[in-house]
Amino acid sequence: MKSLYGGKGGFVFFAILLLIGNATSQSLGDETKRVIADLKFGNWIKKGESAEKIAEMTGIPIEERLQLLFEVLEEECRVKTSDKKPEGSYKTISVYLKDQYTYAIAVAGIEDPTLILRHLDKAEGEFKNRLTLSLGLLKIKDNAITSGIIQLAKSSQDGYIRTMAIRVLSEWKDKKLIPIFNEGLNDNFKIKIKTDLINTNTVKGKDGYYYKEYYPVRNEAATALKKLGINVKRNKNDFWVENL
Repeated sequence: MKSLYGGKGGFVFFAILLLIGNATSQSLGDETKRVIADLKFGNWIKKGESAEKIAEMTGIPIEERLQLLFEVLEEECRVKTSDKKPEGSYKTISVYLKDQYTYAIAVAGIEDPTLILRHLDKAEGEFKNRLTLSLGLLKIKDNAITSGIIQLAKSSQDGYIRTMAIRVLSEWKDKKLIPIFNEGLNDNFKIKIKTDLINTNTVKGKDGYYYKEYYPVRNEAATALKKLGINVKRNKNDFWVENL
């Protein structure tokens, strides 16, 4: 993606501002411009909130809304905002933003999923994977999309992508996916989260702080199985299903 100040990204951004500037309601125009500015230049909290708002701004044509969201997602996939984890969260700031943008694209794309499909054809890497997940959230009946998400859940090298792929598949509530969820109960993707609570589930780090271990994929897989009425057993971070 090119810089905001040059290339297609900058053109679309300023074209939208011009469009809004001609709106009959000046207050609405100012608010929309503020939200777009927050998406582009705000702190990580503002960016996440703005993505949600833009997804539902029907006053902006769907093509422009999606283009804005495509740009910020692609940029975040290319250049991470931060690998720091907010207190109590298993996600880094960058992962949080990418997840927010992925959901926002799905929300906006409800109006015309073909716009996401067309963009998917020229996308690459994590950006392509996340557009695939957006389409999965829309439950698009497409064999390539379905198989792509299943493959991400099973073998993506990125634990956060595997986590979200399982979460997307869980929304389908399809019993044919039970073997994938059951496999996810043994996923080894582990995150250490700083905590003030000291118990048998926490470990002391070299920095002197205490951490709890969290397995995002395992937890999502357990949730998915429970949605299908399957009883999942748990002992600390170990999950299993009996008599499946």
